[in-house]
Amino acid sequence: MTYDRLKIDDEPLLDILVAARESGAMLCAHAENHGIIAWMVKRLLARGYTDPKYHAISHARFSEADAFNRLIGMAALVDQPIMYLSRLHGRRRKSDPRRAGRGPEGLRRDLPAISFSHG
Repeated sequence: MTYDRLKIDDEPLLDILVAARESGAMLCAHAENHGIIAWMVKRLLARGYTDPKYHAISHARFSEADAFNRLIGMAALVDQPIMYLSRLHGRRRKSDPRRAGRGPEGLRRDLPAISFSHG
């Protein structure tokens, strides 16, 4: 749901969820709010913050929670189980459908925080 070349808007994502449901497939997703990340990146670049450590700062925790909550809601709308990959941990994990007591059947897998630089 984010990154310029990989971004999927809501309508095509709903179509993908329906196609997965109809074919018996399970969608595996990692989601972040593109608008929040793009806004943060522009502000950081304008201030000259280009070191790799600012990548994590540009990906605010709220961005992931917001996108997952939307993805979970869309999956529930079309009754499609999902598996989603999350970097959120502990009490900040607000997008876990089991914790929220709503949403479709789903599997969540936490990923360790990953550090990398843009060569």
